[in-house]
Amino acid sequence: MKEKELDSAKPDFGMNEGGTLGRAIAAGRWSLLGLGLQKIIGLGTFFILARLLAPQDYGVITIVLMLVGVLDTLSVPGFANALIQKKGEIKEYLDVFWTFNLLRACLIFILIFLLAPLIGSFFHIIDSTALAILRFSGLITLLQALTNLGSLFFFKELDFKKIFIRDIGGQVAFAAVAIGWALFSPSVLALFLGYLAQNASSTLVQYWLSGHRPKFSFYFSKLHDLAAYGAWAMGQNIVSQANSILETAIVGRFLGPSDLGLYSRANSIASLPSSALFSVIYKVGFPAYSRVQDSRERIATGFLRSFDVALLAMIPFLILILFAAGDLVQILLGEKWLGMVGAMKILVVALTLEGFSNITYPLLEGIGRPDIRFKLSSLQLITALPLLFWLSRYGISWAALAMLLTSAPIFLISAGWTFYYLRPGFARVSAPIVSVLGASAFAVLLAFPFYSGLRAAGVVYFLLFLALLVLIYFVVLLFLGRFFKDGPYQTLKIIFSLHNGR
Repeated sequence: MKEKELDSAKPDFGMNEGGTLGRAIAAGRWSLLGLGLQKIIGLGTFFILARLLAPQDYGVITIVLMLVGVLDTLSVPGFANALIQKKGEIKEYLDVFWTFNLLRACLIFILIFLLAPLIGSFFHIIDSTALAILRFSGLITLLQALTNLGSLFFFKELDFKKIFIRDIGGQVAFAAVAIGWALFSPSVLALFLGYLAQNASSTLVQYWLSGHRPKFSFYFSKLHDLAAYGAWAMGQNIVSQANSILETAIVGRFLGPSDLGLYSRANSIASLPSSALFSVIYKVGFPAYSRVQDSRERIATGFLRSFDVALLAMIPFLILILFAAGDLVQILLGEKWLGMVGAMKILVVALTLEGFSNITYPLLEGIGRPDIRFKLSSLQLITALPLLFWLSRYGISWAALAMLLTSAPIFLISAGWTFYYLRPGFARVSAPIVSVLGASAFAVLLAFPFYSGLRAAGVVYFLLFLALLVLIYFVVLLFLGRFFKDGPYQTLKIIFSLHNGR
């Protein structure tokens, strides 16, 4: 679909390939494929780098990314989300927004360069290489600001094949540069150069894929049209970033870079399915919900399909980490990473609850209610601050407990609002829950007698055993799904039966 056709396209969350659901599912397939490959490449890269680098190196890069993220979030007014949600033509805004981004990134680079020594002192960073990386971390923001904003049409048109190419290119660039440098000189510099390569690759690929070519435009008054929606989006971005920064800052301050590295990696592993699914559901769901924002019935259809996918992925992963985290860390990462096992088990519960809250957020923004998401995130921030201050000083497992105590009430509130708004029937909600829990319980009971022996048999047999359990889980899930009118089985049939969606 060409840009000028966006206004005339009739939103349709029907089951036909050209409708919004068909296009969203096609986009979701590309996004799931992309996220799956990125996670595989990312995990493989981490398993290699974990043997070459120390937890402290990951603690330093976590601080670098936090610093870049906070300044970037505090200075961007949410215009990108406003342009995706906006009905009608958006091309006239792209050049002035691109110019605004570039000027903003230059200021951020200067600010980081000047503040780096103070930030390094706050987090007890004394290594000269780490301090130099901290000083030049604004390069990441500059590379991101150079991105081609014509890529916003990829989202508006649900053309996620191009997003797939962009993201995989970036992930491969990170892996190649980070591993290559770590083999030559194992230090935090390998991670920093990897992130620079990732952002540079993604920026170059976007220029290749998009026909739009940005140019300088200083008519910033045009951006006033986006201010109302953008203000809520900016507020949400600030609060969301603040929650992440809070964890990094408090854990890093009380426990130091080494424990921060363990905590950040435990968080990354525990959030594997929830972060991947939220990325897919948000990227696809936000523009899709925006297209059908006047039809609650169509919105409910899309949301319940998202719920099915989230449930079938997150619940078995939760069970896996709770039962086998120690063995997975020992086998895949080595003994120097065992200190993160306790925190990982607590975090996987917290992040599973948070994951279910997150799938409501594209719905809220798509129907023009970013204020609700902002209020929920603000409540999470207010709750997390005292808990992290109180508990983090006792160790990373206590910091993880603080996040669990924060995530639980947000989950209850967001679930209550969503089901009040959509009013799905009891049978529609219970079908995926019964199917997933039944398939998970069967896989656990089958694995229990053989687990100890295969754990001691070596890494290859252990991983093959886990892969077999995943296969058994899906087979049982599909079998149970045949007894329900709706649920994960039917959602998977839709995902794999629709074709290109165009």
